[in-house]
Amino acid sequence: MKYYISGPITGNAEYRKQFDEAEEALRAAGFNDLVNPARLEDVGRLDPESDYEAIMAIDMILLSRSGGLVQLVGWEGSRGANREYGYAIARGMEIIDIREVTPAKGGVREEKPEQASKEAMDAQKKAGRKRERVNHEVVHELRLEGHSWQAICEKLGKKDNYATALRKHHLELYPEDAEVTITKPIDTGKIRALRRARWSIPKIADEMGMSEEQIEKVLKSEEKPQKSS
Repeated sequence: MKYYISGPITGNAEYRKQFDEAEEALRAAGFNDLVNPARLEDVGRLDPESDYEAIMAIDMILLSRSGGLVQLVGWEGSRGANREYGYAIARGMEIIDIREVTPAKGGVREEKPEQASKEAMDAQKKAGRKRERVNHEVVHELRLEGHSWQAICEKLGKKDNYATALRKHHLELYPEDAEVTITKPIDTGKIRALRRARWSIPKIADEMGMSEEQIEKVLKSEEKPQKSS
């Protein structure tokens, strides 16, 4: 089976060293059919900064021809690696954490398809629960559709109080998503209830995963017009 190495390249000054060391470790563990995207610019004279989308297009083609994905340390902070992770999940590909790779006896990795597949799926589920993985490519798409942070948490199966942490981490990757207009239903009842409980606007914003301006707008729209005397 061919394995695609996925990790942070853009903004990572040591990406060549990181990818090459990972490739060396994988070969020592018996992974002989590998795709190292860090070598792409050597072939096509592509620059990882100015030719980002061109490189990603090639990466996705190479990933589509692979059967497994190996994730390097720091992949969670990479937009490209998040996109690759989402694709691998959608295709049901085997996903391996580089930190779990150990040298194989005799340099040959034994692989029993059915057993290996089941063990990989179990390990993937366990690792996902442990590290609270979030596919920020999916989060980005949901934001473009107009979902609030709270609504995204619900769709991802996360608790409401995760919205603040999700927003902070996601906006480091997609700062433009901070200005997205919320068009999906908002729990205005909860917002009013929290305000009646004397919660501050900033605290309500954190709880709902919305901006303070959006909270104030909801509260103003819910105010009953005073009767003229």
